[in-house]
Amino acid sequence: MATATRKSAAKSKVAAAKAAPKGKTAKSAATKATTTDGPSKRELAKARDAELTTQIVASRDAGEKWGEIASAHSITPGKAQFLYMLHCVAEGDVPSIKHRNETELVNGIRKARDAHDTYSSWGWIAARTGVSEGKIKALATEAGMDVAGSNVAVRRAEANGSSKKSDSKTATQAGRAKSAKGTASASKAAKAKATAKNRRAAKGTPDPS
Repeated sequence: MATATRKSAAKSKVAAAKAAPKGKTAKSAATKATTTDGPSKRELAKARDAELTTQIVASRDAGEKWGEIASAHSITPGKAQFLYMLHCVAEGDVPSIKHRNETELVNGIRKARDAHDTYSSWGWIAARTGVSEGKIKALATEAGMDVAGSNVAVRRAEANGSSKKSDSKTATQAGRAKSAKGTASASKAAKAKATAKNRRAAKGTPDPS
């Protein structure tokens, strides 16, 4: 009878040991339960960015520079600018780049880059597409676009510079033509005056000058 009791007690201990979580298993369960309570890290980061964006927009509307804004919020100027870009696209102030698949996305990227305007930078394209800048550049590279050596700001400046040089050249040419015309007119007038003077001298008429 005593032997049967001891065997029964041993079986109960084994069953209890199997049922209870051990070591890492128990710790993982506790950690999982803790992390699922309340907002996730991603949600918290999104909420912080939303609040930060509101402050950045207010600062820009007040005329503050990017360096000043970044310093005030302990972030980089690049992040401050990108949050502002996202805001402008969300508000509809800057057109988004619609795409349903990778092909449309690549076409949108190419079109935006070829425009060489204010919204053609990689940052703006990322904000307009909702795709990370890294992925955008990777797709552009695969599509044969010049990513490493391209700079929209430089090309835009070069285009503006060429236009100014062209205008300057045109103005210079016009000025030279006007000057040449004036010189020719003056020379013609002087020649006519000299001819008239010679005629009067031949006739014995006094020179009125």
